[in-house]
Amino acid sequence: WLFEIKTGVKNSQKKVHLSRLVVFLSWCTEKGYYSNQLKPLDNIAIGNDPIDEEKDLVKVLHPEVVRSMLDFALASRNKYNYTVGIWLVFRLFCGPRSSEVLRLKWGMVGADGTVRLPAQRTKKGVKRFFSMTANAKAWLEAFFQKFTQEQKDNEQGFIITSRTGDQLKPKTINKRFQKFQERWMEWAEDKKRKHQAEFAQNALRDSFGSYGLI
Repeated sequence: WLFEIKTGVKNSQKKVHLSRLVVFLSWCTEKGYYSNQLKPLDNIAIGNDPIDEEKDLVKVLHPEVVRSMLDFALASRNKYNYTVGIWLVFRLFCGPRSSEVLRLKWGMVGADGTVRLPAQRTKKGVKRFFSMTANAKAWLEAFFQKFTQEQKDNEQGFIITSRTGDQLKPKTINKRFQKFQERWMEWAEDKKRKHQAEFAQNALRDSFGSYGLI
């Protein structure tokens, strides 16, 4: 079916179908419906998707593009701009997903640069600890100066918040980032700074700070 009928399916999607079939056959074996001596999938080899040369540069960000974005965010007096900057720093250099960054509270970020994500705050329900890279720590220290000491001392307060001070929704940060990009592009053109109009959804996480890379 995968190789003869669904010919338009990418190899990466074929691997997903194959992994689901492996799980199903394992369940069948556990229930006694299937023999674990039969291993029909072992010899199926699926390669990687072909490289799309045109999309190479939207999947990673040039360091000067990142520096330009963060310089703009840090210089801004607009709260939405500099909180997007904080979201960018965590995503770029530390590896958490967007939704995980939005769940970060002041009490989860240690003075020594360690960050603690409880299980209920992660996508997969597994607690996670990580240490900020030196560049992430330096940028965040600069951004955090924009907050009052009272705000930073509130361990239960979210670092990035909605207008009412509650946890921000993923859809809202995406809208804020789109507006941020428009303002940043205009600023970057005026300042003759490096900028990029388009990048892939996961470029922020995959450029420097994915968990795999760390």
